[in-house]
Order: sequence, then structure tokens, then C-alpha cells
Amino acid sequence: MKTILNNFGIGVGVTYLWGTGLSACYFNYAFARDHGFMAWLWFGEIVATLQGLLWPYYLVRHFLDG
Repeated sequence: MKTILNNFGIGVGVTYLWGTGLSACYFNYAFARDHGFMAWLWFGEIVATLQGLLWPYYLVRHFLDG
């Protein structure tokens, strides 16, 4: 039982990290596209990367709003 829970936890963690990487790339691109490269360079990278870390929230919000 401990091995199953351990493998499940690793699977959830890996899924979260992959989602974070992909969504951080998307949010950084979208911020630079919408606000310009210089705005992204000054502060947007931090904002967009934090949004990438919160990707499960944006995923749930997308499905509940649509």
C-alpha cells in the first residue's frame, strides 16, 4: 500500500511540474505579446511565472466559466 501511495504522489508531482513548465512558457509568451517585450523584461517575467505556478487554478476556472 505504501508503494502505491508513493507512486501516486510521484505521478501527481511530475504532472504538476510538467504543467508548470508548459503553462509558465505560455503565460510568459502571452504577457510579452500583450504588453510588449520591455514590460515583460521589467516585471512581467515574475508575474507570468507565478501564474504558471498556479496553473491548476486557471484550468479549473476555464472549465467552470466555459
